[in-house]
Amino acid sequence: MIWIKRSLFGSVKKTVWLGSLVILALVIFQHKEVQAVFGIGIIKQDVEMSPEIKGRLTEDGVPLSGVTITRRFAYEGYKKGEEQLDYSTTDANGAFSFPELIIKSRYPKDIFGQNARVNLRVYYEHEDTNYYLWFSSSSHAPFVEPIAALLQKLNTDLSNKEIKYQFDTSPYSEEMQQIVSSICYFEGYEEVAYFNGELISSFSTLTE
Repeated sequence: MIWIKRSLFGSVKKTVWLGSLVILALVIFQHKEVQAVFGIGIIKQDVEMSPEIKGRLTEDGVPLSGVTITRRFAYEGYKKGEEQLDYSTTDANGAFSFPELIIKSRYPKDIFGQNARVNLRVYYEHEDTNYYLWFSSSSHAPFVEPIAALLQKLNTDLSNKEIKYQFDTSPYSEEMQQIVSSICYFEGYEEVAYFNGELISSFSTLTE
């Protein structure tokens, strides 16, 4: 009888001890600073999939009205990394727009998700060809100001050549460089614009 009482007392004591440990663990791991240290993604945070986008599409200088522009984006911490699409239809002047898109995700604080990329594409599909007005892959941090500003200037003609831009983003973020492919000619950025692997001197040379 004495042994039974001691056994029961020990079992209750052990249960209380384990319960206290569980409660303590929950309190600690829900603390944002602890999450940052250990990479534990319990609290969701904002992740910018796309800034606001504006642009205008023409063909040989003539506005393309009533055509569909696609915005395609993907992020490993959102809907299992599956690509998401939304659409905009150009107006009579060939203009189109997309609203800013921000999602909630635990991935930025997850030890396995801190380096996940945000892939963003904006394009016009015509006769089995995709004309990319924007094609980029970036960190989960918000788009830096100069890059976000360019996404509101996607004005281009289908006759334009596809350019590869190598933007220096080191003054604005930990990511030193942002690579963008686009048929948009961003005036003032010729010094970081490449066509067929060669630095261009002027966009006008591409039409000669």
